[in-house]
Amino acid sequence: YVVKPIHMDTLLVTISNEVGELRFPSVKNKLMSARQPVTEWNAQELGVDAGKLRKLQLTALTASPDISRQCRFIGGDSPEQIGENLAEIFYDELR
Repeated sequence: YVVKPIHMDTLLVTISNEVGELRFPSVKNKLMSARQPVTEWNAQELGVDAGKLRKLQLTALTASPDISRQCRFIGGDSPEQIGENLAEIFYDELR
C-alpha cells in the first residue's frame, strides 16, 4: 500500500449494504424536528475535566455552504480491492 497525504475541510463516508434511492427528510419531519427539545450535557456528564475546557469567542458568522450529495457504488472483486478503489477515487478527486 502507498500512503498519500490529502488535505480537506470535511469528509463524511457512509458505507452500507443497503441499495436504493437516497432518502431526504420531508418538510413535515424537518418541522417536527425543529420542535424537539435540545439535549444539553455538562462537562461532568460527558466525563470531561471542566478545568481543561476553554471558552471560544465567536468572531464571524457566515452562511452555511450549499449541501450537495453524491452517491457512488464502488466495485471490486474483494473488500481489499473495493477499499483500494475507494482510496483512488478520494485521491483523484482531491488533486
